[in-house]
Amino acid sequence: MKHIQKDSQVQLALRVFCVLALTFHQRIMLSWVSGPINL
Repeated sequence: MKHIQKDSQVQLALRVFCVLALTFHQRIMLSWVSGPINL
């Protein structure tokens, strides 16, 4: 039971990390693309 719960927690953490990395990457790309235009 504990092992299964631990695995699910690891999967959840990986999923959250992937989502955060994707949104962070999108923000960097957006700021990099819109940066020169704003300046």
